[in-house]
Amino acid sequence: MPYDRLKALTGLHKSRWNSGLVRLLLVAGLAGMASAELPAAAAAGAVPSDKVQCVFDQLSSDDREMALLLFQREVASGAKYHGSSRNLKVIDRLVDEARARCSAPFDWSLGRSDAATSYAMNELMRAGMAQALDSKGRGTAPIETYFEQHRAELMEVPTITGAPAEQFRTFLFGQGWSKTETASLGLAEFYLAALATRARQAQSFAAAPARELIAAKRKVSAPPSRAKTARRDKP
Repeated sequence: MPYDRLKALTGLHKSRWNSGLVRLLLVAGLAGMASAELPAAAAAGAVPSDKVQCVFDQLSSDDREMALLLFQREVASGAKYHGSSRNLKVIDRLVDEARARCSAPFDWSLGRSDAATSYAMNELMRAGMAQALDSKGRGTAPIETYFEQHRAELMEVPTITGAPAEQFRTFLFGQGWSKTETASLGLAEFYLAALATRARQAQSFAAAPARELIAAKRKVSAPPSRAKTARRDKP
């Protein structure tokens, strides 16, 4: 990414990141995720789609790689979350540009815009976690399988902890994972949560109004007064 573009993206911007999401990044420790293999980006000038994945599809390959590099930098810094993080601001800007390319032609409602934006951010993070798992010799196939088998119940769970986590780990142990792989197991739980988030965002997008139906208030003119019945001349 050219320096001038990167510099412009770091301008003051109200970050939409919350502390919970950043803590997830910091705890997961996604080292080296900038080399993650991402799905091919849409070709330059490609027509946007009216789908939840539109914002992610509209991120160029360079922008996706830049986002992952900035995620890695944020994690490597070890700093606690702060709303003025330049790394997160740049990612915000990248996603905002892609969102604008999608929402403009379809006049998306706020609900659809938010769902598609969150979907894109989640996909970037999920790609990073997939690469991190791969670097530890673990693929995502069994996690994907588990999610499909327990989709309904996982859609209702915001985080994979407690009983759901124990059940998931028991499944992984049956797939050859070891209890000593604490880092990989933790990443697997985050990845499973990301799959659930992706499904929820797709659901939210579909349920949201397609457009903002803000009807302009029209002045309803009072109908013209009816002519008074003419008095008949008395005989």
